[in-house]
Amino acid sequence: MSSAQQRLTQVASHFGPGGKKGVAGITEKHPDDIVVTCALRTALTKGGKGSFKDTAAADLLAGVFKAVIDKSGIDPSAVNDVAVGSVLPPGGGATEFRAAALVAGFPESTAVRSLNRQCSSGLQAIVDIANALKSDMIEVGIGAGVESMSSQYG
Repeated sequence: MSSAQQRLTQVASHFGPGGKKGVAGITEKHPDDIVVTCALRTALTKGGKGSFKDTAAADLLAGVFKAVIDKSGIDPSAVNDVAVGSVLPPGGGATEFRAAALVAGFPESTAVRSLNRQCSSGLQAIVDIANALKSDMIEVGIGAGVESMSSQYG
């Protein structure tokens, strides 16, 4: 049975006969679970008018990356991969997202990549990191999303 089939069987057991049901079944821990240990975001403001209207997306991202390091206590050199989702960032985001990671304190050995899914790019970045963890491609990763509605659209 493939790992996908095993996972479907596990999820299906939450709803069918046998096994734990409801919240107990869904929250049951397994050795191969992917765990989110820190979740942060910037404050929300109005696009084009708010406090961040003149702040570049990379600067917003660097601030969140610094906060992740501070609040989680993670050793930045332990992070293998950072995936950042963004819709139509300048230059595809490669340079500015790499710069944000370096400014925040991640070493040059930490890979940084961008992706664009139009909608839910940040969520896709998190899914990509979870899949890389699940397949043992990496041991520690960060999935993020960033947009500047003031400077990128309009």
